[in-house]
Amino acid sequence: MKTAFAQVLLIAVVASAGPAQATPIHNNIGLTQAHQTLDFESVVLGINEPVNTQFSGAGASFLNAFANADMSIFPNISGNRVGDFQAGIGGTGLFTINFANDLQQVAFAIVSAPGTATFQAFLNGGLVETFTGSTSTTDLNNFYGFQGIVLDRLTISVQSFDNVFIMDNLQTIQAVPEPQGGLLVAVALTALGMAGRRQRQLPGA
Repeated sequence: MKTAFAQVLLIAVVASAGPAQATPIHNNIGLTQAHQTLDFESVVLGINEPVNTQFSGAGASFLNAFANADMSIFPNISGNRVGDFQAGIGGTGLFTINFANDLQQVAFAIVSAPGTATFQAFLNGGLVETFTGSTSTTDLNNFYGFQGIVLDRLTISVQSFDNVFIMDNLQTIQAVPEPQGGLLVAVALTALGMAGRRQRQLPGA
């Protein structure tokens, strides 16, 4: 019985453990698994137009995001793109993406004047993970993101001479719901009960 209890308890603890620490994404392609990409081409955006719920059908809404007037060619940036600033005005606040569904992976291409970007992932209002990376207008490895965690909100900020950036090709993979810890414990207790009944039914028990 002691051995059976230890085995069932170990299974319950392992199964209910939280996700591993996030692995930051920083490469030239973004996500390597099948994913959805928001390229900001599905809606006609006016120059400097605030971007908030125009792409909610794709599962993303924005805060302090604007249609970008700079149509220069950058690595992994083409056509419509959004930024954290309005031309002639500059940055107006922390760039935030709220996702309609929990995500298990997210990546995006960004460019800025040479500087350092800070990326923060949140779930249900709590900070889950953060990391920083160097940014520029020329680096081919300008996809950044998170994997190995669950998140529903993302914030991005850049420290450079003008503190602004441009984003394109937002890639996402939805999280797969996992069994709740309480349910796992209940299953473990049920298994213990069944093991105890079998033990009592053995001859000489």
